[in-house]
Amino acid sequence: MLVADDHAPWRASARDVLEAANGSLALEVIAREEVDVLVLGLQMPVCDGFEVLSRLEGRRPLVIVVFGSARGSLAHVEPEFRPKVFGLLRKPVSRVALIQAVDAAIEVSQQVS
Repeated sequence: MLVADDHAPWRASARDVLEAANGSLALEVIAREEVDVLVLGLQMPVCDGFEVLSRLEGRRPLVIVVFGSARGSLAHVEPEFRPKVFGLLRKPVSRVALIQAVDAAIEVSQQVS
């Protein structure tokens, strides 16, 4: 799993996973590592989550979008990105909700393999 978000405490709460402080770094990790699940913030410096979504190709990684603003439904995600979004989580995200979402994505990812 890769967590890409500019909020350091949020990244720290997801220890024992790959992490990136912005979308550009996330794309670098995805290019060199096999990433099945990406937990992605939409608003980040350098390269935001929408840019990451636009640059992802293929069926992997499965993307769980984490949002903290009113733009927090699939309806607010550009139509061309919707097929790339596996799930949505509103900040603050509980550990239980994160684990459930990632577990579901991993299960689907293993079925696609």
